[in-house]
Amino acid sequence: MNYKMQRKLYNEAAFLALLKFRAYDKASNSKREQIRNKNFHRMIEEAYKIPFYRKRFDDAGITPVDIRTREDLTKLPILTKEEYREWMKEEKERQENRDCMIMQTSGSSGRPLEVLNTPFEYAKDVANVLRSWLFCGANPFWLKTITEADDSSETVGYKTFIQKLGILRREIVNTNDKEEKIINFINEYKPNILRMYKSEYVNLGVYVKKNHVKIHQPDFSVVIGENVDSVSERLLHEVYGGGVINLYGCVENGAIAVKKPGSNVYEVFEDVVALNIYDENNKLSNKGRVIMSTLYKNVFPLINYDLKDMAEVKKTDRGLVIKEILGRTDDNVVYSDGTTTGWIRLWHIACEQQDLLQIHMIQKSYSSIVIQLVKDDASSKSEKQIEEELTKELNTQFLGRLEIEYQWLDSIPTDENGKTKLIEKRF
Repeated sequence: MNYKMQRKLYNEAAFLALLKFRAYDKASNSKREQIRNKNFHRMIEEAYKIPFYRKRFDDAGITPVDIRTREDLTKLPILTKEEYREWMKEEKERQENRDCMIMQTSGSSGRPLEVLNTPFEYAKDVANVLRSWLFCGANPFWLKTITEADDSSETVGYKTFIQKLGILRREIVNTNDKEEKIINFINEYKPNILRMYKSEYVNLGVYVKKNHVKIHQPDFSVVIGENVDSVSERLLHEVYGGGVINLYGCVENGAIAVKKPGSNVYEVFEDVVALNIYDENNKLSNKGRVIMSTLYKNVFPLINYDLKDMAEVKKTDRGLVIKEILGRTDDNVVYSDGTTTGWIRLWHIACEQQDLLQIHMIQKSYSSIVIQLVKDDASSKSEKQIEEELTKELNTQFLGRLEIEYQWLDSIPTDENGKTKLIEKRF
């Protein structure tokens, strides 16, 4: 079926995909394994027909017969973002792909990446996001939703006849508006589901606390774009309530895993993605780099794709879960001798600071770092006390190699992509 026809049948394809995803979620352990294996084997067989992947198979000296499980994917080379970028560029220039749907990453790693999807495969991306909401008890079909201004997927058909019947009701919030306008909008509409980027939730939450204003607490707060750390999670629960849904995913695949409200782990959607964790020697491990393969994108698949994330996982009877997302592989402090201090060591120190609402580190050089802080007004400690405590803890990692400067702010500004990283290097 050509892509123009797929576009016309997009909504129907999304609905059918959602039914399949929900059937998997409710299936027995043995049935789930059958579905995973079927999707996996089909992905490998289809990928072998694609010249880009055929060459990778041939260079590794293997065929689809040699890859029967996700662990066997270690026989193939890791796919880097640059390699994938070049392949996408080639495919975009092909005449037969002119009707593909193109998504673009934020460019937080340096350069935006354009990702091609057939309309039917993108419909599955959208269905998988809806599935993650339903998985957590948030039903956008019957509940009221407020979502990002740039969103065009989760409730396709904005202000259509269906929505006038009370189905897929959705309003759009422009998070570039003033905080008072956003809060008034939320308070007036009273959504059951609120969907925003983590940094926007946090910045709005800081404003609410510091100005002692009230904001409607939705039944569910869907967090996208960034991982919810412990400091941010405390603020989100206090301001928006306990129904925090934390999605883990990427533009290249969509939703990968979800953490339900009250849960301590992310449950991986193993019918749509195969995850492996590699250690520093590229050996399988429970803790290390996240390497992803898509299981339903058989026209433009990703196989052994390095997400540049660090995580710890474990196996359960129902499937793989992520115990903790440990940050980006490039989130670190570097020293003149080439050694580094990783994100996770510094974040555990930051999370112990119950007196802070936000923290942001800007390394200015090999010998200096600026720590931006937002204090919780409920704290009984002075800024100087907090600085002294932080300096003592941070120097267990810095070992006195960095001169620390503190900046106290009303809120931490986001970057041009609307995100806030723990560590930013500016040299």
